[in-house]
Amino acid sequence: VTGVQTCALPIFVSIATDLANPINIYWMFLNPQPQSGMWLMLPLYTIYIPFTFIEIYFLLTNNREMAKKIAGVLVILGLIIDAAEFYIQGLLFNLNDPRHLWTDIPQLWIYFLITGALTGVAGAMLYTFLGLKNKPYYEDAMNLLIKAGLVIAVLTGLYEVVNYKSVDPKWTSLIVSSSPVSTMYWTWIILGIIVPVVLWATKNKTLAVLGAVSAIIGTFFMRQAFIYGGN
Repeated sequence: VTGVQTCALPIFVSIATDLANPINIYWMFLNPQPQSGMWLMLPLYTIYIPFTFIEIYFLLTNNREMAKKIAGVLVILGLIIDAAEFYIQGLLFNLNDPRHLWTDIPQLWIYFLITGALTGVAGAMLYTFLGLKNKPYYEDAMNLLIKAGLVIAVLTGLYEVVNYKSVDPKWTSLIVSSSPVSTMYWTWIILGIIVPVVLWATKNKTLAVLGAVSAIIGTFFMRQAFIYGGN
């Protein structure tokens, strides 16, 4: 319970501060702008926040029977909401025309989706190893996650090649070799893509977990490089 509170409280505080003056939110209803990524945050959070409370409820109550009954619905809704969130984030970053690292990447929201999936699979692999190791379905779960991780990591690597070819060369040269951001970038490439692919390809469960930890650390540096590099 304490862990959930510790994680959830900063999230909701962050959302509340993003809203600035919530009283002004009525203008978003009176003057809807569905073409605007910022306006789309309103319907997104209207759905996302109650959905998060539902997930927190199941974490706190451990109501497995109810969770099993609506698991399929929760998974489908979760995928739709997450895809919508990444799409809206892509729209928001594309507003920054002078920042070529953000605006030149083709279909930025798909890049967010793939790298987010990489983090998610790595986290699921780590959770499975720590919490489900003694379960009869542990081997099958890990094998499935390793296969998914390999596919997503390879797709991520291919997307990085596309990004390198698409972004303004002046920006890519700074990112890969001529700025402090290059350290973040190469840490991401090595720990986030290369190491996980090599370790997951062995199919060894212990090495796969090390690959998952590496992927989580690497994607953290990817976010850092993306934000600092864009600015």
